[in-house]
Amino acid sequence: MKRKTRKQRAQLREYRLEEMGLANTKATVRTLRITPNWTPKQATAVYEVLDDLLDVIWRQYGQDIQRAFKHDRTYNAKDFKPAGIGENDVPF
Repeated sequence: MKRKTRKQRAQLREYRLEEMGLANTKATVRTLRITPNWTPKQATAVYEVLDDLLDVIWRQYGQDIQRAFKHDRTYNAKDFKPAGIGENDVPF
């Protein structure tokens, strides 16, 4: 199965938001940049805050997140085009 592009994943997120009744919310792809001059102590503090945030989000929305991941990773047979291989074709 071919991995979806960043744009395709963003479009899927937007579609799911519409399904959940959050059509006014826009899912956007953002690149985060941080300054390269953090001290190890600062980097550790940010990491710990993000880790705590991840735990809180997972406890609150873990099952929904798992459902969304499962939906993203399943494929629909209609998404694939036939390979064009016939019965009389020689294998390899």
